Amino acid sequence: MNYMKSAPLKQSRTGHALSVALEFLFPSGCQVCATPLRGAPTPWFCGPCWAVEADHRVCFQCGDFLASETVTRVPEWRCGACMRAAPPFARARVLGGYDGLYGHAVRLLKYREKTSLANYLAGRIRPRAYPDGFWDVDLVMPVPLHPSRLRERGFNQSARLAAAVGRRMGLPVAGHLLERTVATASQVGLKRRERLRNVARAFAVCDTDSVAGKSVLLVDDVITTGATLSACARALMRAGAVRVNAWAVARQTAL
Repeated sequence: MNYMKSAPLKQSRTGHALSVALEFLFPSGCQVCATPLRGAPTPWFCGPCWAVEADHRVCFQCGDFLASETVTRVPEWRCGACMRAAPPFARARVLGGYDGLYGHAVRLLKYREKTSLANYLAGRIRPRAYPDGFWDVDLVMPVPLHPSRLRERGFNQSARLAAAVGRRMGLPVAGHLLERTVATASQVGLKRRERLRNVARAFAVCDTDSVAGKSVLLVDDVITTGATLSACARALMRAGAVRVNAWAVARQTAL
């Protein structure tokens, strides 16, 4: 009886020792710089690459990166695009640019199903680096996939991120209230106006009573032109949401 209980433990310890030995002899490489990952803080990125901090020179509203440091000294500075036509969401922020660490992270999560990476990314959030009130929301919602795309992929990377962000910030997650009702074409390769037309009226709220009077944080993997987030925000505002903020892992240069 005692032997039967101790055998699995012995096997587990042996397996762990073998895993450690193999990692020491043949460590995997950082997804950014290919440095061996011996003693790295994550299973995918080395310490120096993972330590890269985001550039906080951003538009106060849409979170797009700004080229000049001078404009960021002006409180609540907004970029030209937001001054010409403000997006329907109040604030948007990302961890960093798509080039480099965060682009690699998004591709690992989305295309190689490294879903546990979502928790590591949410752990990168530094609440004090965000505008006042950014996290004062009632609900966290992922940007939804159409059911056909969800069946094809098997999971929604934005939903995994939303769940991780909710845990990190102690906020309730509502993954079922916002739906993608139109199976739109992929946004990849489309110009800004094409993206806006592609997702216009593609989203709807399935329970308006649960959204009315609430402030919402939308979560996605990448922001490019903001067309998808804008379409989601409009759907939420039509359902009675009082404010929509947006968070994503990375921002990709607009087309």
